[in-house]
Amino acid sequence: MKLSQILCGTALFAVACGGGGYSGGSPTAPSPPAGGTGGGQTTIIVGNAGVNPNQVRIEVGSSVTFTNNSSRTLEMNSDPHPTHEMCPPMSAIGVLAPGQSHTATFTVRGTCTYHEHNTPDDGRFRGTILVGVTEPGPAPDYRTTQ
Repeated sequence: MKLSQILCGTALFAVACGGGGYSGGSPTAPSPPAGGTGGGQTTIIVGNAGVNPNQVRIEVGSSVTFTNNSSRTLEMNSDPHPTHEMCPPMSAIGVLAPGQSHTATFTVRGTCTYHEHNTPDDGRFRGTILVGVTEPGPAPDYRTTQ
């Protein structure tokens, strides 16, 4: 067997097995690590069993999308219940029908905690958004930015 036949056969085998071929599609960006570390966009899924993940870390100016994958309408709000005044961006989430998503952008450094308004004491539907911090701490002070 000639060397060119061997090399040609090897190349055909690699392409046939999925190695090194061009798929024709656009490259995709890698997925962010679980828990939403870093900037950009983070998604929190709210299902019948609660929120997932229940804590995310984002950079100041980043957004969080809440998606309702549960079978009931939910109302996601900032703590404390029932005034919801700790973290004003959470008001952009509000009522979510099943299958619906809403996004909020967090512009002040601090720890935002939230809950589902109709079940405020159910820990499965409570969570924390760390905005520009690595550990839970004080709430953001939105009064100084308005």
